[in-house]
Amino acid sequence: MSVTSRKPVQAYRPDIDGLRAAAVISVVIFHAFPGTLAGGFAGVDIFFAISGYLISQHIIETLDQGRFSLIDFYARRIKRIYPALITVMVTSLAAGIVLMASGELKQLASDALASVAFVANIYFYMTRDYFSQGASTSALLHLWSLGVEEQYYIVWPIALFLLWRFVSRRVATIAIAAGIVLSLASSIFLSGTHAIAAFYLPVTRFWELLFGSTLAWVEFHSGERRTALARDTALAWRLTLRDFASFAGVALIAVSLALFDPKIVFPGWRAALPAGGATLIISAGPAAWCYVPA
Repeated sequence: MSVTSRKPVQAYRPDIDGLRAAAVISVVIFHAFPGTLAGGFAGVDIFFAISGYLISQHIIETLDQGRFSLIDFYARRIKRIYPALITVMVTSLAAGIVLMASGELKQLASDALASVAFVANIYFYMTRDYFSQGASTSALLHLWSLGVEEQYYIVWPIALFLLWRFVSRRVATIAIAAGIVLSLASSIFLSGTHAIAAFYLPVTRFWELLFGSTLAWVEFHSGERRTALARDTALAWRLTLRDFASFAGVALIAVSLALFDPKIVFPGWRAALPAGGATLIISAGPAAWCYVPA
């Protein structure tokens, strides 16, 4: 793939911070007061799209500048994740020693070990259903999503590097689209036959992160050959589309949070509502009429 110098990505997006906060708050409300926001668990799907977008922005920018390094990428991930994660683990285990019986403490220690190894989603898949009554007692259950993210961060940077380096942009775009289709298809299929596997396994969740990653890819390459005059002429139309995208994204997320509940088949196609809604809001940007402020 040819490499052309382009403008750097925006360093900070307050609208994305606001969207991230909305996602986290939704999940917290779901666990603390499930009757208040039964669809709050869909906040994880919002977060997946955000995560895919932000990480892909960074990877694409460094690839374009010729300074991408897998070692540096993984070192940055460790420095970013582990301090907070270890703090959570130590605090949880300390509280467990004081408050829990030996059996409960042993379970918590197993949960913590799986979380630190970034395989919490696999571990919880083998031990408990996310929506079961007993699962709500696990202090570290929410870290299953971190497992999915970190597993994506193992696969996606390598895949993106290879696509960037060895194939044309068109072929790379087709490959990314095929990845979304195959992952979504597996999610839809397994959601109807093996619901717990569909909820936890990375192959059935990667398409949600790929939503955000694809947006970063498209944004980076779109308008590359447009003249300044053409961009100015299209400005009003693009702003109108941004407003529509932001409104549609907020509507999709609102429907998900309001109408979903633990009894529905999930993720499957339904996860496309919160993940797609988040992607639309991100694509609209902070200049759009309707966005989530930080």
